[in-house]
Amino acid sequence: DQVDSSHALQGRLALVHSRAVLAEAKKSKEAANTGQETVDSDTHLVHKARQILATYVGTADDLSRPDQDLVRYELAWLELNEGNTARALAQFESVDRHFPESKVRQDALLRMALIYTQQQRFERAARAARLLIETAAEGSCTVDHGYLLRGRSLYELEKYPAARHALAMCFGRTE
Repeated sequence: DQVDSSHALQGRLALVHSRAVLAEAKKSKEAANTGQETVDSDTHLVHKARQILATYVGTADDLSRPDQDLVRYELAWLELNEGNTARALAQFESVDRHFPESKVRQDALLRMALIYTQQQRFERAARAARLLIETAAEGSCTVDHGYLLRGRSLYELEKYPAARHALAMCFGRTE
């Protein structure tokens, strides 16, 4: 029990520390925009935040450690914002694969579908969109995004009847 508490605390501290570093990076950027001198470059601070999260993920020998899903999700966003699409995708995929009950899984699936679409990996985009549709609450805009991405992917794969059905569902029409 004490070990679990320690691991939970480490995960939460990694999240809080990385967010504090990112907030400092934002302040640094805002100060730079107003002509003020900054202590640390925001690039350095973002790198520091990435290191904090990656250290927690990298030392996790057990995926059941608390907050692994949130730490991986946060790390994915950091990577995505820095233009490291492959690393971001790997973290989003990890959330999908290892944490099916996570509260961030739906957004991870959406980001995966978007990235796959951008990369023209339409089979994978269609699969991620299908999972998104299956797990999202009926009537939510997340479902609409899923149908739209699935329809686009199926269209690109020349699966026109299925694409038409997905797009019709996106716009509230049933076939």
